[in-house]
Amino acid sequence: MNNQLIEEQKPVTEEQKSAFTKVLAIFGFFALIILMVWLAVKIVGVVPNAFSSLASIADSVYNYQDDETLSVATEKSVINAGESFTITWETLSTSGTYNFSFACTDGVAIEVRDDSGATRSLSCDTPLDVSDVQSLDIRVSSEKNRFTDVRYTLAFIPEDTKKDIITKEGLATIVNATIPTIGDVAEEEPAPVKEEPAVTTPDEVVVKPTPATPVVTTPKPTTPTYVEEVVYSAPVSDPNGQTDLQVTYKAVGIMVGSKFTPKSRIEVGEKGAIQFEIKNIGTKTSAAWSYEADLPSGIEYNSGTQKVLKPQERALITIGFEGISETGTEKFGVTVDTNGDNNSKNDAFTWAVSIVK
Repeated sequence: MNNQLIEEQKPVTEEQKSAFTKVLAIFGFFALIILMVWLAVKIVGVVPNAFSSLASIADSVYNYQDDETLSVATEKSVINAGESFTITWETLSTSGTYNFSFACTDGVAIEVRDDSGATRSLSCDTPLDVSDVQSLDIRVSSEKNRFTDVRYTLAFIPEDTKKDIITKEGLATIVNATIPTIGDVAEEEPAPVKEEPAVTTPDEVVVKPTPATPVVTTPKPTTPTYVEEVVYSAPVSDPNGQTDLQVTYKAVGIMVGSKFTPKSRIEVGEKGAIQFEIKNIGTKTSAAWSYEADLPSGIEYNSGTQKVLKPQERALITIGFEGISETGTEKFGVTVDTNGDNNSKNDAFTWAVSIVK
């Protein structure tokens, strides 16, 4: 019986082991396929959200500049009519163009001057392309009211049309001191002239120089007239100092008799006039000096030799001219000349005036 039991407990053969291994391999293969299918389903569900998050991040980075603002500054907000002031701004990192404009205001005219010194009149509510500069030299004239508020706007237009236009508004108050306020005597006052302090003595001398003969370069029958007033305050001159004659534009207008009246526009047939100042801002008495004026209508005027100017002395000069027969923009300018002037950058100016009917 024991022999029979021993025969029934024979060991597993190699063929049986091989068959069992194959069965396990088949089950493992199918389990792996099922696992891969499950993972694929999960990945398909997660990837769109990941791409959506990346797209949101990219969109946030791309539109970061939309929150940028224009930074605009001006040296002063209250300006005398006829005076110049400067508006500056900082450019944005986004590509685009910049425009400047001002709101239409009754009796207000604006002229701008670029870096080259050229001037031109600017129409209200009409954008001026200022993409190539970061500042504007502006002169505002006001003829209706003593106090006038002028609103101006700097606009940035991005190249990307999907982005919004960025604007910055400003306000300048123009004061015309020649127009009386309510309750004042209606008497015309001279245009305000910014005086600089000077050392004075008890005696003040007013000298009227002998007018020189004007030179007319065009055949037009016009002869400029001028009134010059030099105020001597007798300050001390430093023999070891330097001379610096500076010419400064003051105003443009018309002559009524011998009286100068500032105006932003000159009508055809009126007797026009320009006013400017020549001042010794150095520390040493100047040599004899002269100036040359290029007036509208092609008139050239040479002053001839003028008396010396001591430190801080000035000559306020008004030149009248006739012969304006056409409308448009007429340029004018003045150049001062003397020996020993150590600064030639302030020896000349150029401006322009509008001629209307």
